[in-house]
Amino acid sequence: VTVKPPAPVPFLYPGLGADPRKSRVQELSDQVSAEDKARIDAWAAKYGNAENAWQLWDDEGGEYLAEALNGKSELGVLDEAQMVYLSDQVAQMWQRAGSGENISEAVSGISDNPQGRKALAMAFADSEAGNAQHYAKGGSTISDPDASKARFEMLLQAIDLDPEATLEAFDGVEVYL
Repeated sequence: VTVKPPAPVPFLYPGLGADPRKSRVQELSDQVSAEDKARIDAWAAKYGNAENAWQLWDDEGGEYLAEALNGKSELGVLDEAQMVYLSDQVAQMWQRAGSGENISEAVSGISDNPQGRKALAMAFADSEAGNAQHYAKGGSTISDPDASKARFEMLLQAIDLDPEATLEAFDGVEVYL
């Protein structure tokens, strides 16, 4: 009897072999109309990485996001799906920028808003939850140190903001949390 060794696990590139289930953030984002997505995207492009040059380039994107999640921006009052979509769009910007100031100011600005806290926690946890889904299938990722630092900071903040929403983002791969 000849025994064959097990086949090696192939390297999975991001997006390949991913769990066919959508994340909760994706499910909620799919509920936002194309018109509202365009309006939110325009707002995020304008305010997501806003800076105040008069205060020595003070990052203000987090303050703007908190105001929007609290219903005090030109976007008006947002429903749950719109809040999650907005938070996710801005969180993706901050992963590239690595802005700790924006992250902490957004968190402190929504401390009294349970819906805003949940939306921001889900968006902050979503990136690492997506990576965890990928790792669970034997994949790996390559990331720059600034992006990794920002994602880790967002994950820590997500756990503090709303642990239940963070667990919801990691559905099926909680062990990686």
